[in-house]
This record gives sequence, C-alpha cells and structure tokens, in this order.
Amino acid sequence: MKSINRKKLAIVLTVCILTFFTIPASAACRNEPERPESTWDVDWEGQGFIQMHTTAYVIQGVTATGTPTHEGICACNTHLGDLAVLYTIEGEYLGTFECVDTGATPGLMAGIVIDVWQPDRPSAEAWMARTKGRVRCQWIQGCG
Repeated sequence: MKSINRKKLAIVLTVCILTFFTIPASAACRNEPERPESTWDVDWEGQGFIQMHTTAYVIQGVTATGTPTHEGICACNTHLGDLAVLYTIEGEYLGTFECVDTGATPGLMAGIVIDVWQPDRPSAEAWMARTKGRVRCQWIQGCG
C-alpha cells in the first residue's frame, strides 16, 4: 500500500517539476531572441540592444528589395541586419520586422533611424504615439 502511494507521489512531483521548471522554448525561428517576460533587470545593452529613432511610413507599393509592402517590414540601413526586434524604451515588445526597404533620408542612411511600415495614416500615428519616436532594437543577421 505504501509503495502505491509513493509511486503516486513520485508521479505528482514529476508532473509539478516538469510544469513549473520547464525551459522555455527558444525562439530559434530566424534566430529571434527570446522576449523577456518582464522588463525588470533586463540588461538591454548587454544583450545587444541599441536605442534608435523610429518613424512610420505608409507608402503602398514595392520595397527596395522588390517585396510588396506589408505588415512586419521596415526600412533601415541594410548593413545593420536582416531582422529588427523592437521594444519601446520602457520595454514593451513591439514586434520583429524584416528589413526589406531602405529609404533616402539621412537618418536611415546613417543607421540611426528605423522606419516601420504601417497600412494607413492612423496606424502610423498610433505607432509614433506608442513609441514616442524611440525604440530599443536588436539586429539579427543572416535571416534574409
């Protein structure tokens, strides 16, 4: 009788341990870094994040790489990376954006601005209000 209770206890403990102490699945898709659950104690610079200015554009058409404009893309200095993982300065996750456009403004060419595509003007205005014109950005190479 005691051995049955010990077996049940062992199973329950194993399930609890697996439930509460599992390693989160890595964001291996396109080498995307894992998003922190909390912004407390995040070493932004130590994890390769840089602060950048951000703008939004609503031009419909074809990007510099020939890709039609769509959600999830941005214009940037293409030497920075293939994907941009963006957070607000306060640490709110904004998304991962594929760098398929360039742009001709001095900030874009200098690599200090990232221009995120939005489907319409209200969305672009909401982007600017949400980001206050600044983001934390981590660049990922080799995904394009």
